[in-house]
Amino acid sequence: MNALSSLEEIFEITSTIRNKERGFITNFYPEALRHSIWIKKKSFFYDWNGDTCFLFRKNERYWNAFYLSTSIEELGRALSELNQECSDASLIFDIVGRQETCDTLLPVFQANGFCQESSLARYIRINSIPFENDQEAERVQRATIEQAREANRLLHQYMDERVEQIPDIEEYEEWAKLGHILVYLVDDKIAGFFDYEKNKSTTMTRHWLVLPEFRGQHIGAILYRRFLYEANDTKRILSWIIQSNEISIKNHIHYGFKRENLFDYIMTNKKTTNKS
Repeated sequence: MNALSSLEEIFEITSTIRNKERGFITNFYPEALRHSIWIKKKSFFYDWNGDTCFLFRKNERYWNAFYLSTSIEELGRALSELNQECSDASLIFDIVGRQETCDTLLPVFQANGFCQESSLARYIRINSIPFENDQEAERVQRATIEQAREANRLLHQYMDERVEQIPDIEEYEEWAKLGHILVYLVDDKIAGFFDYEKNKSTTMTRHWLVLPEFRGQHIGAILYRRFLYEANDTKRILSWIIQSNEISIKNHIHYGFKRENLFDYIMTNKKTTNKS
């Protein structure tokens, strides 16, 4: 297993597999900021197994794992060896795609000792009518760097980091600089917050949290209305929602979201109990 030294090295791995002209399947999608941080922190590794290359983002508790391979059959063979070689590590793969794609891949992972820890579905809202700000939503602020650090700590405290893909603090600070972390304060204390990613055409929701002692005060709804206002300048909003989270699904539908045929199945070789 070797440490990745640059983003270019990842592109070279991708090209090597594509150039074999035997097919290409992957669950890895490069993100310059995030993966540059992983490389800089020396927590991002790669390992070749035949015509499959695995990428691993390691921390002390588990490894996020990614595959780049020529075929499902080749991936299955490599997974069998991987689970034996890394039997002491807690591996987490995200199987992402349309339902028919996931239905093909899931049995391959299950046959090689992986089980489902959670699953998410993607929802979409088309911004056909601008969302107006309101007096309550104007109380929401963009997080300072210090508030972003505290919000990141709260994410780790209250959310299941194996499922929610909580960003490293360095990435989260960059989100704050862009104004993409919204906070609601009560007596100068964070009562709730909402974060998102954004480009010219698309806004992607990431995390939405109201602290337990402040729930039932409509803070979550206020944060979400402010977020929708902030997303007015993009054509669409995307949100990945845990399929068992009926409250979140209901809230998104209320705000005009519809489910797409895109899913994320989180597969692990060592299942744990999720946080409540």
